[in-house]
Amino acid sequence: MDIKYFKNVDFNTDYLETRIEFQNREIELDINTDVVLGKDSWVKEYEEYISKLEIFKEKIDKEIVEDFENDGITKEWVDFHLEELGEAIEEERLLERCDKKLSLDRQVLSIIKLRRIGIYPEYEDYAIWDYILDDEISDEILVIVTDKNGEIVDITWES
Repeated sequence: MDIKYFKNVDFNTDYLETRIEFQNREIELDINTDVVLGKDSWVKEYEEYISKLEIFKEKIDKEIVEDFENDGITKEWVDFHLEELGEAIEEERLLERCDKKLSLDRQVLSIIKLRRIGIYPEYEDYAIWDYILDDEISDEILVIVTDKNGEIVDITWES
């Protein structure tokens, strides 16, 4: 069976992965089907969620900024990068195209990018959105968790 972004899905496989073009960037998309092995009952919910990625991303991006402004985990994540990796950020010229009128931490916030969306059918934490600064200098991930309706459940930090 074909589903959006995946061809010939084997429902006896516990993990599917691909790369997709999303908002002019290539990102990873994976489906972790360990709890729905052998079933296709999750497909409709997946298709509905995937059809709203643009809407969910817009909401997530706003929440990231709000979390930053409220000194949440996003602010800690940005500050960590400035404190621990400031020199690498400078050497890699990551802020080269940023608005120099912005504070340094806001410049860093402006360059984070979506790297991966992981889908977990039948889990309360339905989708995991991984944001990064740059794979070359940091393995620290800002993680946004949503439910199956795209509502933000949590913002965490992983490495």
